[in-house]
Amino acid sequence: MERALSRGKDRDPLHDVLPKRENLMVDNALLPYADTKMKKKMSGRYKIAVKDLKKQLPKLLHRVEELYELNPIRTSSVHGCVWAEAATARAARAARTTSATGKPAARSV
Repeated sequence: MERALSRGKDRDPLHDVLPKRENLMVDNALLPYADTKMKKKMSGRYKIAVKDLKKQLPKLLHRVEELYELNPIRTSSVHGCVWAEAATARAARAARTTSATGKPAARSV
């Protein structure tokens, strides 16, 4: 499978093992019009035999789209567990500061 080398907030573990969704969409659309050379390229890119491309490429695209939609990293720029840990740490720090001084903690960035 092709490795996607995306950067920034689109970077997540699924990109390391799944073909890029956009490339799959393009290849799936081009497949009926592809010559033998192009089909061999697709076959190598997705590790699917040339004779099975017509059947397997749409299935692969469908599965990648399912995972793309279910991936929590795609809906947030921060991992859910990291966000929860950061929120817990901020709440604990605010509670300690409030109980020690009797005043609410000043907001720090």
